[in-house]
Amino acid sequence: MMNAAFLLIPFILIRYVLLKRINPQAYLQAGQLTPLQGEEKIAYYVYTVSVFAIFVSLFFLPVVFERSALFIFGALFYCLGIQLLLRSIIAYARPRTAVLLCEGAYRCSRNPMYVAYGLILLGLTLLTQSGLLLVLTGILQVSTHWMILSEERWCTQTFGDDYVRYMRRTRRYIGIYPAQRK
Repeated sequence: MMNAAFLLIPFILIRYVLLKRINPQAYLQAGQLTPLQGEEKIAYYVYTVSVFAIFVSLFFLPVVFERSALFIFGALFYCLGIQLLLRSIIAYARPRTAVLLCEGAYRCSRNPMYVAYGLILLGLTLLTQSGLLLVLTGILQVSTHWMILSEERWCTQTFGDDYVRYMRRTRRYIGIYPAQRK
């Protein structure tokens, strides 16, 4: 049996090491919080505690290797999440414009990194078959949504109409709107 914490290695290498290596300024920027208001502050604390709990729990959870749908879908979601995270980090670290990032993975999602985190965690949940990890991932996803709403408010204030147009043509999580909505 393999400890699930080993599956954090690609995540850490991509999210932290690769981003810092490609663009140290983007690395610093990715760690900055947008200004939080009201309930968003609570969401941030829930987010932080749930991330910590997830990371710690992975050190105590084994990956369950078996021929089952859970294992296959877990591996699939995990690999898709890692791939999306890699593409998101590269797009984030090497933007084509200095104003608003809406190329690469950001054409299909305004938050591809968060989508990648969700896919990775869903994969880890299935690979470990852990009810605890499922609950923690659910809590993290709800608090992440509140964090995204604060980021969207900040982006709207910072980028104005450009961001509003981007919101109209690109979904918050995944997919693109029909062409007529451009």
